[in-house]
Amino acid sequence: MLVTQTIGLSEVAFIGLRVDWERAGRGDRTVQPESVPVGRAIALSYQRVMEAAQRAGQNWYDWLCDQLIAGLWQERYRQPALICYLPASPFLVYCLSPSASAQFAKLYAHLNNVVGVEETGRSYLHTQALPLLLWQPPATVVRLWPPADRRAARGERYVVDTGAPPVEWSFACEREMVEYIRNREDGVLDYTIVPDEEPSTYVSGAKNFPYMNRFYKRSWRALNPEEEAAAEEEERNDITLLTPEDIQRWQQGGSV
Repeated sequence: MLVTQTIGLSEVAFIGLRVDWERAGRGDRTVQPESVPVGRAIALSYQRVMEAAQRAGQNWYDWLCDQLIAGLWQERYRQPALICYLPASPFLVYCLSPSASAQFAKLYAHLNNVVGVEETGRSYLHTQALPLLLWQPPATVVRLWPPADRRAARGERYVVDTGAPPVEWSFACEREMVEYIRNREDGVLDYTIVPDEEPSTYVSGAKNFPYMNRFYKRSWRALNPEEEAAAEEEERNDITLLTPEDIQRWQQGGSV
């Protein structure tokens, strides 16, 4: 099972203040400025993203991650960066960094080259946007997989359903389902199998772009090592590792 990366949002993004001017204009004296991450939003054509992924023989989720991994390696920022997405129309990619001056010009140019960019500009991070990638200087890209829905039993693998975005969970599936997804021949690419191994590489022509696979957990601030260890221990204590035989007995009304 992959390790979990805690994303301290306030530490990887520039934080701005937003005011609900509509409420303030009505004389609501309870209105307070809200701290909100601010970054560069890149709008893509939803249809073009899907078509580009199909031409590459991938689902949109894997294809977009690959392109953004390549873009982050071209940037090689000295500060951390977080890439999020919102599968709307247009399809929105949010590029966040603690530096207010970060423009992500090389990542933008790469996306514009492979799929075309409709527009771009500074924007607050949408509340429903989800993480995709994390850049950790000096030279680490982390592909952020959605949280696991439960601890996988022996013989199971995690998969994500990309057929109905957004992708919010990694689901534990039995071996037969995983083999079906891996070997299906109907041309439908609506699932992705979560890797078991942390290191991976996106290969584009003669270029290799290494990255790490990790589940993510969102937080306003990053946890220190002691807090991280305590949280992991609590999670282990809350999850019972079940075998397929345990699950079958439970389904038949027995105890496990």
